[in-house]
Amino acid sequence: MRVNVLGSDNCFEAAHLAGVDRVLFSSSIAVNGGQRHYGHRPVVEDDAFVAETQYAVHKVFNEWQAKEYREKHGMTITAIRPANISGVDKILGSVDHVACIVNPAKGISARFKYRDQMRCIVYGDDIAELFTRVAEKRRPAFSVYNSGGETLSLGQLADMVKKYIPDADIAFDHETGSEENQKGAVAYVYDRTRIWEEFGVDYPPFEQRLGQMIEMIRLDTVT
Repeated sequence: MRVNVLGSDNCFEAAHLAGVDRVLFSSSIAVNGGQRHYGHRPVVEDDAFVAETQYAVHKVFNEWQAKEYREKHGMTITAIRPANISGVDKILGSVDHVACIVNPAKGISARFKYRDQMRCIVYGDDIAELFTRVAEKRRPAFSVYNSGGETLSLGQLADMVKKYIPDADIAFDHETGSEENQKGAVAYVYDRTRIWEEFGVDYPPFEQRLGQMIEMIRLDTVT
């Protein structure tokens, strides 16, 4: 609460008091809840909030506060809802999709509960590019943007890893069951029409990014 709610609100208020009318902040795909609410269709930015975790509630609050500052003070405050960000040095948040790549690259086993656990994955450099392009535009057309990403199961991710590391020790307790047995899961199919049409942002295939991550670890270039 202190970081996600009070901290973000302090940033909005500081910008207002300092006369900074252009703010860009990170919301989250968590505000949409699980994929079961949408069937197989992509989640769009105008879908209603379905906050199912405390973290998600905090992010909904952030977006509501941003709306208040836009309406009351005429500020331009834009939210980006990142998907599951991946990178070799990520250690907090949703990290199973990271461990599935990083552990085998370091010669460490990786074990997960469900092979069919789904993620919408976006590489760290790609989300940074999106934030940069949105920040450079004085008046974005919308107040919120989905980052989108590539939809993959942990099983699919493991198969990609084994193309680079054939002896990778990646195991799953169950082939299926993630949707039925996990609460608080986030959706994993997202529409990214807005960022493509307005900013021309598209992402390389994640398998390419995965290969780069493995190479960074093998060459010990992680900083």
